[in-house]
Amino acid sequence: DDSISRYNSLFSFLFEVKQVQLALQRAWRPLRDRAAVGLRSRQQEDAKQRAKMLTVWALRHKMQFLVDNLQYYLQVDVLDVEHSNLERKIKNATGYEEVTRAHQVYLATLAERCFLHARVIHRAFRHVFELSTDFCNLVTMQGAGPLRSDDLRKVSSLGREFALQSSFLFLMLDQTIQKTNSPHLQQLILRIDFNRSYSKDSLGTTTSGSGSGPSAPAATAATAAAATASSSNNNIGGFGARAQVC
Repeated sequence: DDSISRYNSLFSFLFEVKQVQLALQRAWRPLRDRAAVGLRSRQQEDAKQRAKMLTVWALRHKMQFLVDNLQYYLQVDVLDVEHSNLERKIKNATGYEEVTRAHQVYLATLAERCFLHARVIHRAFRHVFELSTDFCNLVTMQGAGPLRSDDLRKVSSLGREFALQSSFLFLMLDQTIQKTNSPHLQQLILRIDFNRSYSKDSLGTTTSGSGSGPSAPAATAATAAAATASSSNNNIGGFGARAQVC
């Protein structure tokens, strides 16, 4: 059944967002414990090492901020709104065909606003989730105290890749708004870039409607990330492997 397949894809995406969100939240305590050990041995700890640990905290915050705002957008701006619309249409329906049509519109709208059909954006989100998961696995592994030098290098690499992918993601969302003028996407962009810091730091450009194009770093990010996304972008249904609706 086509409806079941759509629900599978929707639930799988929503479950993955929530899973990453919780993993980032749980990563806060191990980082706090590592910082506490470092404080107790502050005299022996190198100042450069402490500065590197601050970049680890900053990266977790950036990841958490992006995923939290995506989760809020999906729950409040998409799911709650569309479920209320569906309930209203069903209540006012005069026959089975109207109910069926309302349900089909509901599923189609959810799929669109959860980016299931926007393959490049969808794949960019998945890359962000994968990087966030790798980061959480790294900082929550057994052991106390500041991260080792090789672990810090891995975090630095994850940070650079996250900056690349999140810049590309923001650019794609911004370009989609300029093409479609979608109010729901404007809400997401507003939350991510409420003080313009994200667009300035990540893209070197202003948000929608400014008329200015992306900077050279943004174009580089878009080119590199798009090449990565296109290589495995043909099967959105792969999310269904993680959560199946019975």
